Amino acid sequence: MTRYHKIEHARKDYPNSGIKKGDTYYWWAFRYGGKHLSLTPPKPSQLTQSEFLGSIYGIQETIESLTTEDDDIQSQIDDIVSELETLRDEQEEKKSNMPDSLQESPTAELLQERYDNLDTMISGFNDINTDDWEEPDDEDVKEDLGDKDDEETKEAYDERIAERKEEMRQERRDAILEEIQGISYEGS
Repeated sequence: MTRYHKIEHARKDYPNSGIKKGDTYYWWAFRYGGKHLSLTPPKPSQLTQSEFLGSIYGIQETIESLTTEDDDIQSQIDDIVSELETLRDEQEEKKSNMPDSLQESPTAELLQERYDNLDTMISGFNDINTDDWEEPDDEDVKEDLGDKDDEETKEAYDERIAERKEEMRQERRDAILEEIQGISYEGS
């Protein structure tokens, strides 16, 4: 992966990159490519010329950007799985298009390794149960809290139920998000 450099104060304007004289900016360059400038640090997907690794890093960046505030998490997981399946199928197609004499070559082994690692990621996402992402039902909350205290008003009990419901919702979402973000590409 290419390294990037941080410049504290630009000496001149770079209008194509939105950089003004005095701005802090970052730059990086590839061996056979132009110089890239940005006001923000580059993402890993920007620091590679490998189409495959760029896609993997982009998917990982999407996974890392998910939050518990996202209400349609299943749709986002489905989008990630779809991207992974496309990438996996491309690896299989590239390998099958290789001549028979190269089917046991290091390149073919790399393509097979990528296919297997992507398949593992897809399985991991398909195993995630997002049903708990929704609101916990009142019965679960009441069972967790127990009965209303004799000295407690109905309003205070209802407030306690609402607070516990929110806590349970957040705990469930945190656990699912941790499971999602624990899935990563393990290969080259």
